[in-house]
Amino acid sequence: MLPDGDGLSLLRQLREEEFVKPVLIVTARDSIPDRIKGFESGADGHILKPFDFSELVARLRAVLRRSVGTNALSHLFCKDLQIDSPERVAVRAGKQLQLTKRQFEMLEYMLKHKIQIVTRDALARDVWKASTATWTNVIEVQVNQLRKNCRRPARRRRVDFPKSILD
Repeated sequence: MLPDGDGLSLLRQLREEEFVKPVLIVTARDSIPDRIKGFESGADGHILKPFDFSELVARLRAVLRRSVGTNALSHLFCKDLQIDSPERVAVRAGKQLQLTKRQFEMLEYMLKHKIQIVTRDALARDVWKASTATWTNVIEVQVNQLRKNCRRPARRRRVDFPKSILD
């Protein structure tokens, strides 16, 4: 009942795109079939309108409590690059990447912070667990190697020959 579309369709689309954050539906639809559709579309909970603010806060806390410790952050992605943290597997455009332990840790850290600028100091502190690495070029070398290892597989270019060559 959104002005620009259906919220359940939007939620299904988000889940298909591997959006893993918890979702609480706030709705006026109170029938059992409507609530079931919400859960089947990927909702983690729902609250009926009108609602008491303290109930909303309690439901939000419950949904967040259940999401902590789940695999919400174990599968990270950015476009066609995704990682499975527990399995320590990184895949780009369907192809598994061959990364060192440190490169995987850097990639995981960068994906967890993908909406922020990740500095050398942050990598030294949070990945290397030391501040002494900031004055060396170790981090730059590792980032360069990670970039090389994460490149998209080369696409084959189609060559169109003029008809006169083929005749």
